[in-house]
Amino acid sequence: MSAPPSIPSALVVPIIEGYVEAIRPAFPVIMILTVFAAMLVPLLIMLFALSTPETRRGPIFILNTLAICLGILLGVMGDWRYKKR
Repeated sequence: MSAPPSIPSALVVPIIEGYVEAIRPAFPVIMILTVFAAMLVPLLIMLFALSTPETRRGPIFILNTLAICLGILLGVMGDWRYKKR
C-alpha cells in the first residue's frame, strides 16, 4: 500500500485561518454558555440530593428547580444557535 497523498501546507494554512476567523466572534459566547450550563447540572443534582421530601413540596424548591432547568435549557439553546451559524 502506498501512503496517502499529503496536502501541501500552502493549501492547509488558508483553510484553517479562514475557519478560525469564521468562528472567532462566536467562540467566547459558546464557551461562556457551555461553562455556565455545565455548572448548573451539579447544582441541580445537589439540590435534589440535599433536600427532604417536605422541602421538595415548597415553592422555593420548585422555583429553584425551574430556574436551574431554565438556565440549562438556555445554555443548550444558545450553544445550538451559535453552532448552527
